[in-house]
Amino acid sequence: MKKLHWQFGLLAALVMGAGSVMAEQLPPLPADAQASLHAAGEVEMNGKRYTKLAPTAAAPGMLRAAPTVSEGLFVGDRLLADGSTLGPVEVSGGIFVRLAPGVSAQQFAADNQLDVVFTGTDIVLFKAAAGGDLLPLLAELERDPRVSQAKLELVGQRNRPQ
Repeated sequence: MKKLHWQFGLLAALVMGAGSVMAEQLPPLPADAQASLHAAGEVEMNGKRYTKLAPTAAAPGMLRAAPTVSEGLFVGDRLLADGSTLGPVEVSGGIFVRLAPGVSAQQFAADNQLDVVFTGTDIVLFKAAAGGDLLPLLAELERDPRVSQAKLELVGQRNRPQ
């Protein structure tokens, strides 16, 4: 029993020591490499108002220049909901659609140039092609008589503990 206790103590000391060595080897992230965001327009969708965010111009030492902001809503755009305290969300290009009974998800996808990601009992997750404006697509889907509900997927809280 004493031998097992001694081995456990040695293992714990090695793990703790390795963790502190690894932490010391990582240099801190330079402050100018952290892109800050600014308001770049307003968007209304899914019954909510959002502020479209864009990175500020590239600062000295940044690895790449900030992308230009386009009118519309595209995959990768970052949005901040009015009154939100949770931070920005990212437009994934996914669209949740509740289809009317009897409508084929595959045929609907082909008619609208979408890819089927997942089909549930009454909801389908489609993926829009990259590069296209998602707002007109969402409006078109909402007007389609085969659709009872359509919502863009917004991804938030990435890489943050829940």
